[in-house]
Amino acid sequence: FSYLLSNKQKIESSFILEKNIVSFNIKQIIPPNETIVIDPWTTNPNFPIIDKAFDVDFDTLGNVYAYGGNGTPSYHLNKYSATGNLLWTFATSFSPHQNNYYGDFAVDITSGSVYITEGFNPTGANVIKLNASGNIVTTFLGNSMFREMWRIAFSKCTKQAVIGGGGTSSPTYETC
Repeated sequence: FSYLLSNKQKIESSFILEKNIVSFNIKQIIPPNETIVIDPWTTNPNFPIIDKAFDVDFDTLGNVYAYGGNGTPSYHLNKYSATGNLLWTFATSFSPHQNNYYGDFAVDITSGSVYITEGFNPTGANVIKLNASGNIVTTFLGNSMFREMWRIAFSKCTKQAVIGGGGTSSPTYETC
């Protein structure tokens, strides 16, 4: 939502992202002495106990995802529409004694599928896959050689997730 500061008159605008630089396109002529206010939405995710997001991501529809909270009893993933409306919340179901390690998440920006990794589990860290509606599609129940999953990225080109982490046994896996 963009408007003129002097009279709150709404003006049409859009943003352009090019080479990591965000610019704004104003669709009408504005007098040089006017101030334009570009007011993106903000929201409080209201995560339980610790109201902090540890990671954010987005999809091609402009939806925004925020992952955080305390982990007691679970971490939460919120999905917001491009206008900032909360669409759904998903609470992880990882082992209660492992909730000090939030892991990570990534979005397939084309399909809206979400992959959430468990930060640590002595029997093998888990991965949960959600569909665009926030429902569990499948779960990877871990591998004892891969106990920690700290970072995940999803490639829209290869349709693969790459996860970095490790383990404490010998030998251990460091990526999957």
